[in-house]
Amino acid sequence: MKKVGLFGGTFDPIHNGHMSIAYEALYRLCLHEVIFIPAGNPPHKSRNLITESGIRYDMVKAAVKDESKFTVSDYEIKKESRSYTYETIEYFKKSTSDLQLHLIIGEDSFFDIEKWANAQYILRNCTVVVFGRNEINYIKMSEHRKHIMDKYNSNILLLETPILEISSTLIREKLNKNENISYLVPCGVEEFIRKSQLYKQNYNL
Repeated sequence: MKKVGLFGGTFDPIHNGHMSIAYEALYRLCLHEVIFIPAGNPPHKSRNLITESGIRYDMVKAAVKDESKFTVSDYEIKKESRSYTYETIEYFKKSTSDLQLHLIIGEDSFFDIEKWANAQYILRNCTVVVFGRNEINYIKMSEHRKHIMDKYNSNILLLETPILEISSTLIREKLNKNENISYLVPCGVEEFIRKSQLYKQNYNL
């Protein structure tokens, strides 16, 4: 059975923090592949606050082009309706029967996961992989993990790993000020951003 990680996000833009998490999941869980899934119209974000989906998709492609085990899916950005995680999981389960899905999320998302649309389906149809930031949060996550696993009979993995303190907001702010971002994003992403002149003055942060 093929072990696949599903890594969704707005990726506006994708940065080295995202890449670090993907690599940690790939090697520590012995995944065959990590699929990056740029969000089309996230239910929790206003459309006018994020960069056009096709541009974000191209940035992710630029970020993963040199890693054979990283791929990018356009499933969510092609949807005309809002994108929900359970629908994405359902799509991948139907597309290939021989997949063991691992949903890669951060700790903030994990604490809110019961509020997600059709959370029960998510928790029963994939392994949820949660990345924590520090030891204190890891203790809280362990308690929440037990609650979720007992309630939904789900499989949840907690990975305590150093998280790079990088945010897409920080990168947009630096670009808006014409500051250096070469240490924050893959080189292909920086090149794409510079050529496309993204995140310039008056960008809504």
